Parts: sequence; structure tokens; C-alpha cells
Amino acid sequence: MSTRTLGLALFGIGAATVVGVSWVAPWWTSPVWSSAPTAHFDGTAWAVFGPIFMAMSIAMPVGMVLTVCGVMLLGKDGAERTWPPIVAALLVCGSLFYPPTLGFYPVVFGIAGGFILVFFFGSLWYWASRRRRLAPARKVSADLQMLGYVLFLLAAVQLCAVLGNPFSGLLVPERLEPGDLPYQYSMATRSIIYLAAGWGMLFVAHLREARADSQ
Repeated sequence: MSTRTLGLALFGIGAATVVGVSWVAPWWTSPVWSSAPTAHFDGTAWAVFGPIFMAMSIAMPVGMVLTVCGVMLLGKDGAERTWPPIVAALLVCGSLFYPPTLGFYPVVFGIAGGFILVFFFGSLWYWASRRRRLAPARKVSADLQMLGYVLFLLAAVQLCAVLGNPFSGLLVPERLEPGDLPYQYSMATRSIIYLAAGWGMLFVAHLREARADSQ
């Protein structure tokens, strides 16, 4: 089996696993789990940490690792090593399992938010210096990438507001009033929209670059 064939197989299996577990299956499982209190499912296949729950939890990181391994093999050129990013993917995906539960540490939001801002502004700085050297046909792709970065930052801001807001959310849930829920829902909805739009921008940017390379 050639490297490209193996890469295509791993990418296809991994992508199908991720899509099936993270998007297709929830259309079936979520209505079941939301139909009754958690205790209602104790002792059944639908129980928390039961076989269905665990199968979905394990399949997601496994699918991600397979996808990364496949795409690394597809992008391999000659005898270059592919194992460092594959090992990194294994470690990152493995973090979903350890530790199984985490406490809520508000300071983590502050520290991580600071890193996000540093990386964001640093990325924009180097993006600007790189864009000046690009051919006109590639500048649109660079602009789309920048918009993706902005959308990811907006999504991070919304998630921090939902999860680390000192007036509501997980930080002080006892302050969460019924009238606050529409705002929480709105921020959560905007977060997923920003993330989807950001990934869309990056996809179109890569698509335009691929077309430019083929010309």
C-alpha cells in the first residue's frame, strides 16, 4: 500500500468517525438524553459513562488522531519525518481523557485569555509583514485568514463571557437569574456562529491558495 493510499484511508476513516460522532449521532442521542433527568438512564446503555456515552467519547479523539495521521501522510514530501506532529496530535487528543474531571478555576480563563490576546496580536503583526510580500492573487487568501483569526477571537470572548462572567455563568451560578438566560443563550449561539464562520474563512483561504498553486 502506497503512502498516499494509506493517508487517504486514514483520513477518510478518521473524518467519517469525527463527523459521525460529533454531528450525525447527536441528532439521535441528544433528544434521548434531554427527554428525562440523568438518573432516569442509570443502569441502561444510555447512562452517563455507559456504553453509548463512552463509545462517543472515545471515538471522537481516535477519529481526530486518524485524520491527522492521514493528512500528514498525504502532505508528506520525500523522506521528511511525520511522526512529531502525529505524536503531538496523540497527546492533544489524549488530554480529553486526563484528567477525567476538572475543577472550575476562574484564573485559568484570565491566564488563557492573556495568551490568546498575545498570540492574536502577534499573529496579526507577522500576518501584516507577510502580506506585503505576497502576490496580488494571494492577498485575498491572506485577508480571509485574518478574518478567520478575528472570528476565533470573538468566539473566545463570547465563551469567556458565558463561562467566566463574574455576574453569571459558571463562576457564580447562584447569581444567574431566569432573565439572564437569554443573554447566555445569545452569547453561546454567537460563539458557535463565529467558530463556524472562522473555519469557513480558513477553508476558502486554503481553497484559493490551492487554486493559485495549480495555475
